[in-house]
Amino acid sequence: MEDSNTALESSGDISKISENLLRGAKAWGVFPTPVEKIVTYAELCVADSIDLSAVEPGFLEKFGFIPKVLDKLLGMIDFRQRTIYIDQSMKASRQNFVKLHEVFHGVLPWQSDVLGRADDAKTLDPDVEQLFEREANFGASSALFQLDIFDDKAKKLPLSIKSAQHLAKEFGGSIHAALRRYVLNSPKRCCLLVFHPRSQWTSENQGLRNCFLSKRFENEIGQIGLDAIAKPDTPFIRDIIFGKRWSDRGKAVLQVESGESVSFDYHFFNSTYNSFVLLMPQGEKNKSRITLAYRNARSAA
Repeated sequence: MEDSNTALESSGDISKISENLLRGAKAWGVFPTPVEKIVTYAELCVADSIDLSAVEPGFLEKFGFIPKVLDKLLGMIDFRQRTIYIDQSMKASRQNFVKLHEVFHGVLPWQSDVLGRADDAKTLDPDVEQLFEREANFGASSALFQLDIFDDKAKKLPLSIKSAQHLAKEFGGSIHAALRRYVLNSPKRCCLLVFHPRSQWTSENQGLRNCFLSKRFENEIGQIGLDAIAKPDTPFIRDIIFGKRWSDRGKAVLQVESGESVSFDYHFFNSTYNSFVLLMPQGEKNKSRITLAYRNARSAA
């Protein structure tokens, strides 16, 4: 299933390549997803002795990259040497995604037309517009969360941030990546709002970074008005301002773009890196036979 609000024409081909990688690397159904096995099977290697967070500008220039046009470099692939470089200061869950992003730059046959590719926070962002970066992100998510295996497991769990935290740990991904896939591929009506830390807020958007809608949410409820989200008296905005860590009993009335006011239940989680709000229209079933205990998921964020 496509896990993006905008479908990729190449998603079918990328999914097939992802499944071939998982099966060929004997990673299919193995948890957490053994990323290093996938890298090796793709005939690539990770340069563990080189940390992108500490390299000199000259290191990048030999690959034809101009450092001043890049933000902090998080990942890079050298097609000639079949080598991946990463920022090793990132959390392990983030490193997993970046490594797989570079793997897909390397294995998608239509992308290997330059010396290498370099990635920063912009190219790794879910909202990136560059086609090759969207394809690499889609491939990384497909491989890390093992295609429909993640989605099948998610359907058996309660509709909750706890479920995405549980799945993030099981597959070895970040809570951000797991929540995004969890919502976008959900058969239920749900919406995920992701907020930047307070230091990055502006008066215009109250720090809103991403908004992801499940298909049913988009079809039956539609987009949420940004003005409704940005109001300082919105309950989850107050949660962020007052430093709340976790809540699964939030309630808010928000205006959607049709002009209708809709009553929502919401779950809230602040990882210190981002704040996540999982919105569900009141009455949406969020129970299952499986009960998950809340655990501190800071390390998975």
